[in-house]
Amino acid sequence: MAYTRLIRPVAALLLAIALSGCASLQMPSDIQTHVDRVMASFAELGRSESDAREDAPEEAVTPSTLDAAAERPEMPVPQTAALPEADSWPSMVDARPERFIALSAADVDAELGAPARIRQEGPARVWQYRTRTCVLDLVLYSDPDGEVVRHLEARDPVDATPQDTQACLRTLLQRRALAVTG
Repeated sequence: MAYTRLIRPVAALLLAIALSGCASLQMPSDIQTHVDRVMASFAELGRSESDAREDAPEEAVTPSTLDAAAERPEMPVPQTAALPEADSWPSMVDARPERFIALSAADVDAELGAPARIRQEGPARVWQYRTRTCVLDLVLYSDPDGEVVRHLEARDPVDATPQDTQACLRTLLQRRALAVTG
């Protein structure tokens, strides 16, 4: 509880130390007066807490008291979920190309986001996604329930040689995950 009262004086002390450490800066007298007051209140606060500690019986520190202290932590440590390392993300995303076959246009949009380009090729609509290392084409055809993916393939963005579709999908899914989580 008393620690919350220490925040301002400690911040003022740190500011005073930082400013006094700069030889080229002079602290204006009104700021120095304020720092002196804060330091005085800080000293008072320190005395009142030390008085309270003096009233408390002193405990001897022995190996057995150290062992007892180690066995019972004073504060529970909150468990938080850490973000995985970037290179472990490939195993976290389901980048199997067959998973995209028969997906609706809305589902593809939810998975990969908006395509970089859409072109009509006869009865098919091709959704194109691009990265620096690959281009992914998803070929959608009309279905009674709307457009669905019937074919997908990846190629090199420069010379159009075939690429590993799963690797390209993984890159796109990672990029989407980063964009969504920010």
